[in-house]
Amino acid sequence: MRSFRRTAVATAASGVLAVGAFTALTVTASPASAGVAGSCHGTGKPITCTVSALTITAPQSIELNATSVPSALSVAISWTAACTLNGQNTTTSGGGDDTTTAWEAVSMGLTNPESCVVTATATLPGTDSAATNAPSLTLNVDDNPQGGGASPSASPSPSASSVPPTGITGSISGFKGKCVDDRANSSSLRAVVQIWTCKRGDKAQVWKYASGELMHNGLCLNVKGNSGSGGKLILWSCTRSSNEQWLYQLNHTYELLAHNFTLCLDDPGASTRNGTQLMVFSCHNSANQHWSLP
Repeated sequence: MRSFRRTAVATAASGVLAVGAFTALTVTASPASAGVAGSCHGTGKPITCTVSALTITAPQSIELNATSVPSALSVAISWTAACTLNGQNTTTSGGGDDTTTAWEAVSMGLTNPESCVVTATATLPGTDSAATNAPSLTLNVDDNPQGGGASPSASPSPSASSVPPTGITGSISGFKGKCVDDRANSSSLRAVVQIWTCKRGDKAQVWKYASGELMHNGLCLNVKGNSGSGGKLILWSCTRSSNEQWLYQLNHTYELLAHNFTLCLDDPGASTRNGTQLMVFSCHNSANQHWSLP
């Protein structure tokens, strides 16, 4: 996200955010369980859609995911959340914009609230759904998402390369002298994992590989949303989920347990640009999928 705005004030949950002249959209709701609690599809000029006054019971966390087609378009998201716990009412709001898939974490203002009423709007500025070959926009409200969206699973089989049971620690070098790097050496959930010029002593490049997991600052290398080929890499709580377990092969690739070991740790487009976010991609044993052990 290029911008965030969040405020919190004590207030009662109320109202539906007006959409102006834009067409009302169907919203589906479900009980509080991991998955999509509500969604909408964009119409109008500009293309926009709103999930209005969606009540989520006992949420642990709430995420917004807006996806545009084509994916290069800029997506803007705004949201409000009115949450209640033991008679205390708090309203938070925020927003941001991004390209491709826009993502926002909803700040609930209370820990483990009894319920939250969420209204969220996604917009594609300068677009028109009535135009020929018009772009499209979808916004999902995800209730209680797990970082990678994958269930815990059995550990992968022992790597073909010998790794001590206690694990090994160090940097992971890859294509043309670039290393796996935690942006700004963050210890926050969803921190971006990128490539950066390998630098001795850089704490952002120190990883531990043990029991199939790649760990840094107490978090694990995770494929966000348990996505398929092209899924972005982030840091997330170590939960033994299949989308954060990696098998290191003799050909120097890290294969992901999720999706039946068909995806590998990948430097997108064999990039050498510092700050490029790493992803998983179909395994093809190319130079941009070759990495060292820590």
